[in-house]
Amino acid sequence: MYNKSSKIFVKSAKWVIYSFFMPALVMLLFPGKIAIVTIACCYPLIFLMIYNYKVLFNTDIRHNIYLNLFLFSNLIILIRGIFNIESKYDLGLFLVGTVPLTLLYPYIIYWVQRPVILQIFLKKFYYIILPFSLIFLFFHNLAAGFSFIDVVSPIYIFIILSPYLSKKHKLIIITISIISFFFDLTSRANMINIIVAYLISFTFLFKKIGISTKITNRLFNYIRIILLVSPIVLIILGITGIFNIFAMNDSLSSSASIKNSSNNEQELLVDSRTTIYSDVFIELKNQNSYFFGLGGNGKTHSSLTSISYANFDKIYQGGRPQTESGMLNFIQWGGIFSSCLYFLLITYAAYLAIKKSNNWFIKAIGLWIAYKGIFSFISDSQEYDNNTLFLMITIGIALNTTLRNLSEKEMKLFLQTIFRKNNGTKRYISALY
Repeated sequence: MYNKSSKIFVKSAKWVIYSFFMPALVMLLFPGKIAIVTIACCYPLIFLMIYNYKVLFNTDIRHNIYLNLFLFSNLIILIRGIFNIESKYDLGLFLVGTVPLTLLYPYIIYWVQRPVILQIFLKKFYYIILPFSLIFLFFHNLAAGFSFIDVVSPIYIFIILSPYLSKKHKLIIITISIISFFFDLTSRANMINIIVAYLISFTFLFKKIGISTKITNRLFNYIRIILLVSPIVLIILGITGIFNIFAMNDSLSSSASIKNSSNNEQELLVDSRTTIYSDVFIELKNQNSYFFGLGGNGKTHSSLTSISYANFDKIYQGGRPQTESGMLNFIQWGGIFSSCLYFLLITYAAYLAIKKSNNWFIKAIGLWIAYKGIFSFISDSQEYDNNTLFLMITIGIALNTTLRNLSEKEMKLFLQTIFRKNNGTKRYISALY
């Protein structure tokens, strides 16, 4: 069925999942070696991508204008990043940050165009990475920069697909998600992601309670439009000074707070984004770089350096290379040009998933992508981790014509196959490939 290149391509898919997990695992043993580990894991994947380029790009989406424009904008970020290298620190940022961002993360979308690759990704995470992740429950203080929440972040996707699974697998997913939710109550992003994932999964029950597929599809489409239009409206309101979504706490008479891991009080609605947005836009204005940004590993002055109780003045002595916001990072590195293309790709993927699919799962993924579109203005910073990997995977799922065309019964079979250790449907997988 497969030629030599195809076999290597399929086998290398296992390394994709392992390599995104390895930095977190190695940090438990060798704290502070994140750059070396990331390079050791990332660059073999880039080599495999180049080696298998004929198989990788032999898909329907190779002519997709939204994806190609996004890849083109990443190429501009990469090239400009080369000219931003002025020190060893800049070289490290380029090798660990800019190169994976532009040459690896987007191409995960191409990998997922082979449904068998998606099955491998999900199966290896569920049966191998997830059990190993339990280590981080007990030794999380050793893995600087990584936590149990970060490592098990793909659980969001498993929550969405859980309606198709047996009671045993549903129980496992629910248990992991509950542990993740309460593991760190100061991680607002994780808590919101889990809640949204469950809300999306509950829509699977609409048909059982008498809500027609037509009404469900219409509801999904309305939610998609609202989610993707909201950032534009909120940006306009923020720029004009009418309403700042990040400063909601200021308009409340009282605010909720919890104790963090250091036993200090932390407000749940504290504004941690207005300042970093101001830093980025001030830097873009000073360098007259609104349209094309600062380029790869381009840095901004950070007002965090004035905080007395932290060592940000040392960390960001040469400037801040990225923020906690994925969309703001694209604004910083690629300006209006790259950020708009990234948002267009998310918008198009969500549209295809909801409007051009025959099964609930892909439509649910479309809702998740639309939600991630607005959430990227707050969180989802591009790191070499499972969260970034599975964000690209979901976009790839939405763009996959084969998966969108599957009927409800076919999709159920496709997903259930992943959770069978003894694969009894190899013919089905081969046909999908």
